[in-house]
Amino acid sequence: AQASAGTAEDRLTIPAAATEEYTVTFDVVVKSGSVVAYEVENMTATIKGYQIKMGCAYNFIAEITPENLDLKAIEFDAPLVEAWDYAHGDDEHQAAVGEYVYDLAGLQAKIDAAPVGTTTICLGTDIVGDVTVLQKEGVNLIIEGNGYKYDGVITVNGDARAAGKETLTFQNIAFEATEAKTFISAPSKINNRYNYSHNVTVKDCTFTGNWANGVEVGGISLTGTYNAVVDGCVATGMHSLAQFQSCDNDVLVNDVTVTASKNGVSFGNTARPVLRNATIEAECYGVRADGNASRGALVVENTTITAAQGIVVRKVT
Repeated sequence: AQASAGTAEDRLTIPAAATEEYTVTFDVVVKSGSVVAYEVENMTATIKGYQIKMGCAYNFIAEITPENLDLKAIEFDAPLVEAWDYAHGDDEHQAAVGEYVYDLAGLQAKIDAAPVGTTTICLGTDIVGDVTVLQKEGVNLIIEGNGYKYDGVITVNGDARAAGKETLTFQNIAFEATEAKTFISAPSKINNRYNYSHNVTVKDCTFTGNWANGVEVGGISLTGTYNAVVDGCVATGMHSLAQFQSCDNDVLVNDVTVTASKNGVSFGNTARPVLRNATIEAECYGVRADGNASRGALVVENTTITAAQGIVVRKVT
């Protein structure tokens, strides 16, 4: 880059032949804006080959290059990084590789535009508002929170395809709200069609509600979902961590912690419900399920429950 010109003080000299030589001493200061990047004191240069005539003025301009300063060129070689966020290196928010969004409209747009294959959509900031995920054939989605807060409702639309093979994963999202809502919702019907959401995983997310003030904030509510996993999640101050109703194939809740909440986990008429490696502290029930033998046994393993009703089995058949 070309530096701005600098001018030393004027000097008067007597006429001289071109064979004369002049030694000039000066300092070099290289700046980036107002910051000094490099500085060299008492550099010298020789001026020769110029005849100095009476009554004439001469302007000598020095071109200073990295070689003059004994600087070597710096070369960079880096692999392609598809996503680099300002949060990278932050202890709280670790940047992931994927397509970044910074507002609600951007999140919905990325969800809608996801192509066939697997797409990771990363939150680059806290987001407030509601979005809908339509499960399209062959489109696998990962919503990566990077630990940022999400205050809104995510509605899962299974497109009435119970046998769909595509997957939907929510991970590392800090769901947080003070008003009543359910963060992840898959209702029984959407647009008068059975929803049949499928292959939904919620992993390493936190859910923070306002149960201390009696506000009903739900974490996950899945109805008629085929294959559901909740893993490594923490719920605090919630109505419940998860409510499963008439879900099929496999429903697994593993390695979760529920504290200072109204309830823990509910499996309503759900096939093969499993709760493992959990700690639940709730005011009302810890685990609730329907006793329908044809749907498969309720399995609770390696779990500690502190609640008014530890395990509630209803509608025993």
